[in-house]
Amino acid sequence: MLAAVHIGPLAGEILPRGLAIADDVQRVRNLARLMWLPIASAARRGDHDETTRMLTLSFKLTEQLAAEERSVPQLMRIAILGVVNSYAIKVLPSLVFNEDRFRSLDSLLASIESNLSLKGCLINERAALASLFENTTALR
Repeated sequence: MLAAVHIGPLAGEILPRGLAIADDVQRVRNLARLMWLPIASAARRGDHDETTRMLTLSFKLTEQLAAEERSVPQLMRIAILGVVNSYAIKVLPSLVFNEDRFRSLDSLLASIESNLSLKGCLINERAALASLFENTTALR
């Protein structure tokens, strides 16, 4: 359908980049799902340091998408956080935290939470969409 409409030079740059971002987001999401195996394995062994390390690594995966200014990667970031959070809920009852482990994970989660913002990426999304209509031939 897009081939029938002249989308202008800016949109021609945005659409391929959007497709590349979708592939990258999918890879990060798949990697986050695969993290359950080492998290569960470490928890079953009673290796609290490894369990915490793997949870931390899983939460840090979402930071790979933090710089993206589009709404879809940010929504996927929130979804990935939900997946990792479900892993944490499953292993927390058996996890023994020392003060350093707790502070480290707590500060990471606070940092991730403070960086979650959809307002800026929604503004960017609207600007990109509006740029499609700057070309009068696209409106005809």
